[in-house]
Formats: sequence, structure tokens, C-alpha cells
Amino acid sequence: MKYPIAAFGLATLAPVLLLGMAAASGGVWIAVACAYLTVGVVQFDALPKIQISPSPDGTAEIGGERLSMILSVMHFACLFVAVLTISGETFSMAEKIGLFAAVGLYLGQTSAANAHEMLHRSDPNAASVGRAIYASVLFGHYAAAHQRIHHRLVATPSDPCTAKPTESFYRFAPRCWFGALLSGYRAELEAQRLKRPRYTRLTHPYMVDIGTGLLCLFLAWLIGGGLGCLIYIGLAAFVQLQILLVAYVQHYGLSRSVRPDGTTEPVAPTHAWSAPHWLSGLMMLNLPRHSDHHLRPDAPFPQLSMPEPDTAPTLPHSLPMMAALALIPVLWRKKMDPLAELWTERARLRRVRQDVA
Repeated sequence: MKYPIAAFGLATLAPVLLLGMAAASGGVWIAVACAYLTVGVVQFDALPKIQISPSPDGTAEIGGERLSMILSVMHFACLFVAVLTISGETFSMAEKIGLFAAVGLYLGQTSAANAHEMLHRSDPNAASVGRAIYASVLFGHYAAAHQRIHHRLVATPSDPCTAKPTESFYRFAPRCWFGALLSGYRAELEAQRLKRPRYTRLTHPYMVDIGTGLLCLFLAWLIGGGLGCLIYIGLAAFVQLQILLVAYVQHYGLSRSVRPDGTTEPVAPTHAWSAPHWLSGLMMLNLPRHSDHHLRPDAPFPQLSMPEPDTAPTLPHSLPMMAALALIPVLWRKKMDPLAELWTERARLRRVRQDVA
């Protein structure tokens, strides 16, 4: 089934309506928003025979660009309305916790996916907006490493944000966070020096990321004082957690082989996990179609497709469900290690056949 861009709009903006009702009225609306973003999405994903076909036409691409800009505005609106509402005295503590969770889930899934989408746009202004979204949750350096390191070195030991076989999320997360910080800094420094010979560290892109974060922190203080700052930092940490979980899941246990001449094999569909689930796919702007994204990183989200059966790794459950499972290493390894070993063995046999041929 081919979905018009309106389906992506409905899936990504309907939660904003629920969050708006939750922030305005509290009570049952907060419960509804939380239930929809957790159990509801899982249940809808389980509906049979619903598939999203890619839309290669230019109309969908233009519509996708407009939707991304709308979602960018909604990101900042949701972030600061949440700070305002949660730092106020209208809601009970239970309502505040529920609203924090609901807004954080939306920012960590849809907003983060939209930031990732915009980061890959050829339009530098759109890419800057995507990076500003990352910087607004104090994670601008992840965007730098994603652009300049991850796509080039994915599924190799040199990529800090590719999860190694048997590595738990709790070991991966600090390695990815600090590895992205350092590798992104060096990569940005080199890129800027190539553009401007008199480039200095004071004009490093990280300075813009830091400035964006400080501006957001200042706005949070204006809105809610010290408590507003704590809520803002808490939401940023929650979003970062979800970004790291997605990064962990999407390449867990997969690796590119090293050829006899010392070079690394090109990126293939077998180097990323994908998921075909329809609603989470719409809400995350086809981010779960990760194999195709790594083959065509510049392709807009409506054009991404699922790999053919048995040609690339597929997650046993939806991406949000697997991200939640990754928080329990024993269950995660029981589910994923056999699958990762299977695809490693398939890749080995493929290389043997290629050598023989």
C-alpha cells in the first residue's frame, strides 16, 4: 500500500494534538497521550497486512520537506511548553511525571527522527535546523559524528556508535556518547580547516552547538526558573537516551569485513537492522528502514524502502520495542545474539562464494 505524505503528517502530528490537550487539561489526557505513545503504537504496529510502499515522485519529496519544517517548529513548541507546564503548580506530581514521559517519548522518537532526516538534506539551511534540534537537547556533537564519522565507518571498530557483538547497551552508551564527542570534534576541525586556512577553534561548529544549548537553558530559566532548567536538562537527557538506544539497536553485532588488501568492504544492506512496522515507521519518518538509508543516505524519507526478504537483517519486533528490550541485557542478548550470529555467518559464506568466483 502506498501512503501519501499526509499519512506521515497524521502519524507525526496527531501525538502533538494529544500532548497539547494533555498540557492544557491534564488528567485523563495525559494518560491517553502516554498510552498512545507506548501501548497504542505497539498495538497498531501489530495490525496485519499494512505496509508502506516508497513514494519516488517529487511531490512526496516536497511534501516531506514541508512536514519536516512543521515538525521542527513543533519540537521547540513541545519542549518549552512542557517546561512551562511541568514547572507550574497546576498539575499534581503524578500528572507532571506523566506529561514529562509523554513529551520525552515524542521528542525522542519523532523529533529525533526528523532531526536525523534534516541532517541529511542537501539544503544547508535544512541541515542546520536538524543540527539545531540535536543541539537543543544538548547533543549537537552526535549530529557532527553522525554526518562525518558514522556513515563512513559504520559497522567497523572505528565507529564509536556501532554496537559490538555481545556489548550491552550500558557499555555502548558512554562509548558512543564520548566517542562521538571526540571524533566529531576532530572531524569538524579538519573539515573547517580545509574550507578556511585561518580557521580557529573559536569558530568550531561545536561553539554553535554550545550556544544553542545555553540559549535553550536560558529560555527554560526564564520560563520556570531553576526548576525549569532541571526539567529542560531532564528532557534533554531522556531524548539522548532514546537516540543512543536507537543507535545501539540499528547496528548491533553487524560488521564489515576487511579485504586481503586491508580495505573495508563497502556498506551493504546486511550492515544495518531494519523494521517493517507501519505506524512506528510513519512516526519515525521511515528511520526503521535503516539498510536503505545507509545505502542512500541522501534519499528523502518517503523514498526509502524495506530490503527484500532474507537479503538484510530484520528486527523481530518494532524499533521502539527493541529499544525498550535493549534496557534488559539478558533478554536482549537472548533475542538478538542468535540473529546477529546468523547474519555474520551468512556474510562469511557470501565472501567465500565471492572469493571462489
